[in-house]
Amino acid sequence: MAQHGIVQSVIAVNEIIVSMGLKDCVLNVWDPKTSEQLSGYEHKAAFTCIAVSSCAKMIAGGDEVGGTIVLKQDGSDSEWAVAKSWPSHKDEVKSMAFSPNGEMLASGGHDFTIKVTR
Repeated sequence: MAQHGIVQSVIAVNEIIVSMGLKDCVLNVWDPKTSEQLSGYEHKAAFTCIAVSSCAKMIAGGDEVGGTIVLKQDGSDSEWAVAKSWPSHKDEVKSMAFSPNGEMLASGGHDFTIKVTR
């Protein structure tokens, strides 16, 4: 897989750093204290945006074909599992954010729509 550099990084409550590369299909989770990679999740399409919940226990990623995936911490700090995945937009997901309590995820798409999901 070609390396394209980091496109977006998110730091959540000094607990984790999440990063995605340009047109690679991987979300990486890092420990900011040790610089150790905790996890990597490979997806079927390239990620275009990411969000981390305020508690740093959920990560959302939007992709180039309109899909959204939510990863949830599964037990240990290094284990992340798919909690939910769905087609959210008809085109590329451009932005996303969790509500402060982490119960809702809002996403904006290149299809000129905004979706809010529980």
